[in-house]
Amino acid sequence: MNALKIAIVAILIFNLGTSAFKWFSEDPAPEYYVESFVSEGLDLNALTGLTKEIRSGQELERRLNEKGSINNLDLNSDDIVDYIGVTEFGTATNKIGYSLVVEPASDEKQEIATITVEKNQNLAEIQVIGNEQIYGDNAIYNDSTPIERNITQSRYHGSGLFPIMATYFFMRPLWASPWSYGYYPSHYSPYFRSNPTSYANQARPFQSKSVKAGANTYQKNSGQ
Repeated sequence: MNALKIAIVAILIFNLGTSAFKWFSEDPAPEYYVESFVSEGLDLNALTGLTKEIRSGQELERRLNEKGSINNLDLNSDDIVDYIGVTEFGTATNKIGYSLVVEPASDEKQEIATITVEKNQNLAEIQVIGNEQIYGDNAIYNDSTPIERNITQSRYHGSGLFPIMATYFFMRPLWASPWSYGYYPSHYSPYFRSNPTSYANQARPFQSKSVKAGANTYQKNSGQ
């Protein structure tokens, strides 16, 4: 009888130990959209400032995916900054929009933020909205800038990489990023995520005192 009790106790201890080892050794399920983590990887104030410098979705996409840019997103936690695809929406004549999307895995997409730029005489009224799942409620920033610029202000002027536009608003096919997870343009080189201090230094040049929190008043009242 004692031998039977000892055998039963030994089996229970073995099973408990096996279950505990399995529990501790299993990788946790990936959490792609943890608000406190993801929102620190793309500063919306800086994104508003960057939007004042570009004039097309294609240019915005190029700027976001350069090493040292304001993009420090890492949704799949592999320490490599995620590629952000940009797709234009709206109308090319008076209110253009940009949707910023990351693919943390094949066939999985997460919209990070949207930008709308609306014509107000000679000004472009800009509004940036962060995805509420990531940034929480009312993560909205706005600013304005002249609609037109001298094309020499673009860092890509003379590069021949893509058309450099002088204005946000002109008749054209809307840009839709052709790239997806694992398939990127030849000029793109993956790079490691920056630590918080380094990222703050990267974002700072694009942050402006003219950027305001909240909805763009002109866009709110225009009814478009």
